[in-house]
Amino acid sequence: MIIFFIHRFNDIDHLTPIIYKIAKETQEKVLVLSLNPFLEINKDFRLLYLIDETDVDIDILYNKYFPKFFYRIIGLFWGTGGGKILLVLRKTIISLFRLDISSVIARLYNDKWVMDFFAAIKPKLLVFDHAIRPGIYNATSLLAIAKNLSIPTVDLPHGISLYIRHPNAWDKARFNLVNYRKDHMVLQTQWWKDELVEHGLDLRNVSILGSARFCDEWTNILHDIIPPERSLSSRGLDKLKVVYMEVAAVNDVKINLIEEMIGKISSLDFVSLIIKPQTRGGKTFFSLPDNIYVAKNENSVNLIKWADVVIVVFTSILIEALIQKKSLIYPRYLHNRETIYEKFNSCWDVGSYDELESALYKLKDEPTYRPYSDSSVEDFMDAVVNNGPSRRDVLDGYKNFLLNIAN
Repeated sequence: MIIFFIHRFNDIDHLTPIIYKIAKETQEKVLVLSLNPFLEINKDFRLLYLIDETDVDIDILYNKYFPKFFYRIIGLFWGTGGGKILLVLRKTIISLFRLDISSVIARLYNDKWVMDFFAAIKPKLLVFDHAIRPGIYNATSLLAIAKNLSIPTVDLPHGISLYIRHPNAWDKARFNLVNYRKDHMVLQTQWWKDELVEHGLDLRNVSILGSARFCDEWTNILHDIIPPERSLSSRGLDKLKVVYMEVAAVNDVKINLIEEMIGKISSLDFVSLIIKPQTRGGKTFFSLPDNIYVAKNENSVNLIKWADVVIVVFTSILIEALIQKKSLIYPRYLHNRETIYEKFNSCWDVGSYDELESALYKLKDEPTYRPYSDSSVEDFMDAVVNNGPSRRDVLDGYKNFLLNIAN
């Protein structure tokens, strides 16, 4: 049995393709368990697809093993079911007692619980995403007991790092990856690997396998299964449809210039502008004019389908824009770092707001115009997604990698 641990949107997005490949093409028993007790696993369309198409078992970790009746009672508190009454009760208890759910989980589902759980199900391999480290839910116990029982552990990416060199705000992420790595680690690009090595990463059992999330095989599936967005169907008719994909504040962006850019674009009468907050936070970190639509619930893939133009400073969803062959504008002047996509000339690089506005006017008149070539985009995709020549089977690489460790 191989267990994949999930806990939020981003790791589901990047781990689901790998889970699908193993469950669909091998005889391995696959278990997907959420460390987050309130993750809506019964509503996520990607997880529902796994249930429909494979024999994967998906559940909240803490409802998978009840050594005593007490744990069965506590298990009623986890999850998102039970109707509005139980939902209100959960929120009230957490607020009233100021509960740190992660600490509560760590105490309840401790070394003893994990030891007994592993003894009951006998896993051959535990798969985590890069963000999981000791201190998050009961990860400390999971990792310690896995080590004691010689169960191999693997780190898989939950995003793509696209800077050539990341800003200081990434110090914590680098520290965690270097110091809390699992037995095996997968990275997507050589640039990120080189940077982590400079910060002390032990190269033993480190592999570069590309991006499962953005590879051809999974992209084709994702575009078929993603629910449509009715909210977009009548928006921006007869206008140039523009989506700005927000970047996290940790990326050394110039917030005042972003606010200025958004305000000016929103005033262009030929533009329909939508802001997509970063998926981890779900909210913007700068002030917005009242006339701008903020897409808090719409999926980024659907927003890009809707858009004529996608504006990105730094987020891996820009790869989706390239896949869908939408005009990708990169306002380089909003930060001071070099990115992999500008290195490959695979975007419309603008050095000022005036250049950005000129690009929008150009696209209004010539919607298919791109100053970057298809070959540049292909070279970029080969470097960060395919980890080699185009049409390489990325998911097969992940599948074989994990099976070799498990067996």
